[in-house]
Amino acid sequence: MRAPTASAMIQAPVRTYVRLSEVRLLVGLGPARDGARERSSLDTSRLVELALLALAFVALLVLFRSFADDTAGGSDSYGYVSEAIRLSQGHFYEPEHVLSRFGLAEDSSITHPLGYIGHGAGGTIPTYPFGFPLLIVLAMKSAGFLAAFWVTPVLGAFTVLLTYLLARDQIGPVGGIVAAALTLALPNFLFFVVQPMSDVPAAFFGVLALWALIRRRENVRNDLILAFAVGLGIWIRPNLALVVVPILAWLVWRGEFRRTARFVALLLPFVVVEGAVNLHLYGAPWTTGYGDPPLTHNLTDALQRCGRYLIRLNSQQAGIGLALVGFGVAFGKLDWRVRALFIGFASVLLAFFSFYSIDDAWWYGRFLLPGLAPVAIVEASGVVRVLDLTSRRWIPAPFLLVLAVLFGWQSLSFDRANGVFEIGQGELKYQKMAQLVSRTVDGRSLVLANQHSGSIRLYAGVPTMRYDLAPVSQLMGILQQVTAVGGTVYLVGEDWEVKQIKNSDRAVLLVGAQALGTVEPSDVTLFRLDILPPANSSVPHPLDVIFGNQIVLRGFKMSPEHPKPGDVVTVTLYWTALREPDANYSVFVHLERNDKSIIAQLDSFPMGGTYPTSAWVPGYTVPDVHQFKIPTGTPSQPAHLTAGLYRLDTLERLPPRGTGVPPGGSDVDLQTMVLPAG
Repeated sequence: MRAPTASAMIQAPVRTYVRLSEVRLLVGLGPARDGARERSSLDTSRLVELALLALAFVALLVLFRSFADDTAGGSDSYGYVSEAIRLSQGHFYEPEHVLSRFGLAEDSSITHPLGYIGHGAGGTIPTYPFGFPLLIVLAMKSAGFLAAFWVTPVLGAFTVLLTYLLARDQIGPVGGIVAAALTLALPNFLFFVVQPMSDVPAAFFGVLALWALIRRRENVRNDLILAFAVGLGIWIRPNLALVVVPILAWLVWRGEFRRTARFVALLLPFVVVEGAVNLHLYGAPWTTGYGDPPLTHNLTDALQRCGRYLIRLNSQQAGIGLALVGFGVAFGKLDWRVRALFIGFASVLLAFFSFYSIDDAWWYGRFLLPGLAPVAIVEASGVVRVLDLTSRRWIPAPFLLVLAVLFGWQSLSFDRANGVFEIGQGELKYQKMAQLVSRTVDGRSLVLANQHSGSIRLYAGVPTMRYDLAPVSQLMGILQQVTAVGGTVYLVGEDWEVKQIKNSDRAVLLVGAQALGTVEPSDVTLFRLDILPPANSSVPHPLDVIFGNQIVLRGFKMSPEHPKPGDVVTVTLYWTALREPDANYSVFVHLERNDKSIIAQLDSFPMGGTYPTSAWVPGYTVPDVHQFKIPTGTPSQPAHLTAGLYRLDTLERLPPRGTGVPPGGSDVDLQTMVLPAG
């Protein structure tokens, strides 16, 4: 008996499927002997296929939900979910209630959370298109708030199954299974299928549009589905208007002019609504919340970005993605006209995003997910061609099986290396930090945040202000007014945000900051801030000593005021930068005898090194605390408390001028005293 071929082995599980273009069973049963048996076999096959598709849908949902992200955090997730909440209440606009609690005027340009933009002085409107939030509204109205996090997984499962159906109609059931598997295995798809973001929903409506487009001609129902898919796709992601070009080209190429007119007429209401919403929110029908897209005008840059997208696709598909596409285009078992449509559909998206200047991570391939299904089908058509060759024993079946296993293993390794399956757990940081904020702050508090600016509002009900938008002088002025009326200022920052703050002019925020708690993953920390007072604020023991025309010593405080040997003396120096200092200076505080010999001293960077002078911003008073101990047994004698600045690398002192500075002196005599005997 002849051994089964690889093609036969793969097709065995789908022998009951029916090729809809023929009135016979695919494999095993042969032609029907009479009409009744023929119809019965056809109905049975359809029922079996429907049952298998239903089981596959459930299995996909179980898979996606096993590592799902049920958190609205960051920019996109919070933006979409919170916009859905607004839409469910019947509005896009919402007033801010951040600064008015402290008697200040609202300024949405510096208080709006991620996912929103300021609209007027005191309110915000969404950044993101309204299509995906509308789908979330439908889910939440049906099953409550948590249903918002099921929309993307459900549409993701439908995307995989619809890819199968579209491919099955063109290249058979085996090709459908391969195309669905290639779609499911792509890390970009898996990474975003569990997040409440628009990429996978856009991919679903993309494949739905193609499915409706290439089905039976002159079918009004299919044209309704086509217009609905494209129209809702535009509502979800306005740049999906690009796919109208290959769709119209296909219809005109095939001479389907009545269908072309019908499609345009049915799509027009979606376009009108999109334009009306944009006009209402952003001032022009063609303007979205994103503003002007960050498109490059450099062709070389665009070509390099296009290459990066293709290389990333290749790396996510076990290093053979480009070979699969190329083989499918050149030799695939797919009608050449459909092949051209699919490649054109994906190419318009690739061309647009090649000029889109944001692509600094592998997961920005999500932009191209609406073109994923047609690419997967082209790849699958090449695989089916190879399987046809195996049926002639040109390629051994075990070799193909090994390749399939290696492909799956490599894709899984990529997923694990890039944390694809940890996304749900990782996003819990937003809820955890919101809970910490809720337990910590009160109604007289202001929370500064960026990455967590929306999730704190959603989960803790606490107003937030962005620390990254206003000029630092304006930001500090607001915070000083908040503290002046008894408010407390907090900051929430991930580790990378804190590093950015420390390396910028906003380092002034963290001067004297107290860490209250950290949540993981990502080391998100809640700080209570000690806002620096303005330069004109009152200080104890005022002075006016200028060091090197860069820094002024405005005053000091000593405790105890009458120290004795054995005491620990605390000296607070109040500095203000006149301009940005040219170096990182050290501070010395000495207790000296008349002959300048030292009784006690402390040399250190300002504020223990947490706020170096090179980071000082003009306009604020920096309270710089130093401590030293007067040795026990010190005899009674006159003593002078002196202070100054110097460069540690050269020991060169910054020359002072002003009250308490002798001619040619290198320090300032703060206070003269007589020490009692120790």
